[in-house]
Amino acid sequence: DDNIFTWFNMASYAVFTLGYVFGMYYRKRFLLIPAFFFICAGVLGNAIWHVVWFFETGQYQPGLYTALLYWIIAPYLLYKLLGKTKYVGVVIVAFISLLVPLLLTFSIK
Repeated sequence: DDNIFTWFNMASYAVFTLGYVFGMYYRKRFLLIPAFFFICAGVLGNAIWHVVWFFETGQYQPGLYTALLYWIIAPYLLYKLLGKTKYVGVVIVAFISLLVPLLLTFSIK
């Protein structure tokens, strides 16, 4: 159902946003975990998935242009959250190493 999907996404975004706001305001890093998850799964995962999808099908897929922007936005957001370029690189390499084989294995052809 589209309504359930929309409500679930909006509730998730609210948790991500509130976690970030409270984490920064109260200086409690553990509250930034939802924001970290959103950056990894929502932004970086989207960037990886749409590019893999494009190469898998050989044609334009909706969301490809946004995904290309996410390749710039995700490292920036991760850097702002983690504070070190080394950590950003580790997270991105780990995510690519994990997601690409999974997407290629389980995607519908």
